[in-house]
Amino acid sequence: MDHGLQLFRYVKKYLEDLGYPSESIFFEYHTENRNIIDIVVKKEDGIYIVVEIKNPNSLNLNSIDDIEYHPLTRRVQKEAQEVNAEYFVLTNGDEYLWMKTGIGGRPEKVEKVFYSDFDIIKNTDKQFLDIVLNHVFEYLKNLPITGNRLYDMSIVLYGKLKREIDFNFNLNEIEYNHFINNEINYLFDRKYSDQEIIFEAIERLETVNLIENKLAVIEFIDNLFLKNSKDLIVPRWLADLMSKILTTNKSDKIIDMFARNGSVSSSAYFNQNENVITYYTNKEYFYWIKIQQLLFLKKEVNIVLDSAQIDGEFNYSGTPPKAFLIAAPFNVKILTKNYDYTGVKDSTSLFIQNALNAVEKNGKVVVIVPDNFLSSNQFLKFRKHIIKNNNIESIISLPQDSFKPYSSVKTTLITIIKGQKNSQTFFAALEDSPKEYLIDCSKFESISNVIENYIKFKNYGGINPSKFGFVVNEINFENLHFSKYLFTQNLDEKSFNKNYIFVPLKELVNNIFRGDQLVSDNQIGDIPYIAPASIRRMRIVKDGFSYTSKKLIPQKNIKTEFGQILINAIGPNRGKAALVSSEFTNMLINRHIIGLKVNENLVIPGYLAIAINSKIVQEQFLDKSSGSVIPSLNFKSLEEIIIPLPNVETQQKMILEFESLSVEYMNMLIKMSNLKNEFNERLNVLGKEENKL
Repeated sequence: MDHGLQLFRYVKKYLEDLGYPSESIFFEYHTENRNIIDIVVKKEDGIYIVVEIKNPNSLNLNSIDDIEYHPLTRRVQKEAQEVNAEYFVLTNGDEYLWMKTGIGGRPEKVEKVFYSDFDIIKNTDKQFLDIVLNHVFEYLKNLPITGNRLYDMSIVLYGKLKREIDFNFNLNEIEYNHFINNEINYLFDRKYSDQEIIFEAIERLETVNLIENKLAVIEFIDNLFLKNSKDLIVPRWLADLMSKILTTNKSDKIIDMFARNGSVSSSAYFNQNENVITYYTNKEYFYWIKIQQLLFLKKEVNIVLDSAQIDGEFNYSGTPPKAFLIAAPFNVKILTKNYDYTGVKDSTSLFIQNALNAVEKNGKVVVIVPDNFLSSNQFLKFRKHIIKNNNIESIISLPQDSFKPYSSVKTTLITIIKGQKNSQTFFAALEDSPKEYLIDCSKFESISNVIENYIKFKNYGGINPSKFGFVVNEINFENLHFSKYLFTQNLDEKSFNKNYIFVPLKELVNNIFRGDQLVSDNQIGDIPYIAPASIRRMRIVKDGFSYTSKKLIPQKNIKTEFGQILINAIGPNRGKAALVSSEFTNMLINRHIIGLKVNENLVIPGYLAIAINSKIVQEQFLDKSSGSVIPSLNFKSLEEIIIPLPNVETQQKMILEFESLSVEYMNMLIKMSNLKNEFNERLNVLGKEENKL
């Protein structure tokens, strides 16, 4: 073994004899300034001890009599100061010189410090486990195996679990060479073999039992991916919900079709489904999937690497499975021509079709889809194909933030029963994601309500209709979105005055149109046009105008008319609407603005603008937004927006009230702007005022 590593083991044993836990001792610690400290001792949230190791042939500690000024003691003191460590130690592996910074700022000798001399904060078992696992993750950061931090951690946790199940497991059997980065040895100037690092990392986990704390380990894994992975991962509460609505038997064969890091498969294990076959496409997730098998099943079962899925092929053989769980990548275009007759356009429709081809008759496909899949024209043919040959059993609208921070795409969870005639469909909506981490999603009240109603629906029991569950006897493939059926079922009538009726937006307008493909001219542009930055709630903002030049304006163009309504179709202010007043007529609008020509025989334009900006309509816009990078409104689905409509007298009254509030609001904005300018002016002239004495 390398002599330096042998010295480290001597020092580690010395510190352990003083009471320091092995998991608190780190070798070759990399600082933020890219310096390397031989050994640090961590406790709670900081570094308390820094250790500098010197070759015993070159260092005799008894010869150091000028501790305050000796270059070696000053050097280790500087290292301690860099990481805010209270104590620092110089050693040759046999003798130990303990020091701290004295009153004069120089090193001074102290007696050795036992672990019990620190103020100890008692941790719960879970807190202790998190500390240990995070220490190991940081250890692997300093001493990487392959260069992929998450993959390195999976190697160590896999080895630890295999040792817990079979103490005689040979760690040398772990295969990982195909991930090794050849630059690792060069970049980190490593002195230790991969096997030595793996053995040392696993040794640091000796004080904990992962299987006995499997739920805490699962939470650690999920948080680790949340902080360190850019890949979209299914949140644990949602993976659990997918498994809970399967309602399969323990031994039924289930396919996790696009497993990612294995969270969906392990949630199936958590719900007592043991016969899960996991298909994955990224080799880096291999050990993460295996880890979760070992935690829940205490054994490894077969997993399938199938990177051809995303290219349109799904290679399954054997007896048809009872169910599929699918969390496919969103909105990935598919070039295959094999499915043209069904209307397959992207990854979502492709995975659904492949699953339906493979699952047994009356089997279930549970899949997360982006909301544009439910109402967009590009998927119309595929929705028709699905409903013609299968039963859409349930449609559960998911919260807007379900996949944040990975994606802002609004999604829905649907279940499809193969080969059954479409009959009743269960609808529900979850407006908020759980704010705390949940392995068991039923502990969140709104999710529990949805699951309870879904079970009643399955058992042909009566449901008290609400957002948490209602049943529709006949659905239309043209639009499967939750909000359409919520309002057509009049389920929210208790929340509104009985004088309101709910009318689709398309029935209240004569025309819905989009603006032109206008190009800004930042050099000589002198013709203003209305762009998304111009449209805010109930007002058109001049400061948000863009400018173009005459030569860039399309020959056929659209201009605003008095009484039209303009809706911002893109970005964080999508859905906000403003009424075109006489001041803003005859203006160009760009393609990210949707215009409405109102049928004034049915609704007053001023009221419709107010209604569009209301919470009930804005939530519908949020549901119908598409686009993972820049969310935008789908032009076609805009027609299905439901508008609360009162009688004409109420409309007129509301317009007067809002006009009064708008005047007051604008006056307040002007006052605030003037105060801000005066405030800044006072700051700018401070010390420059004329002497008035």
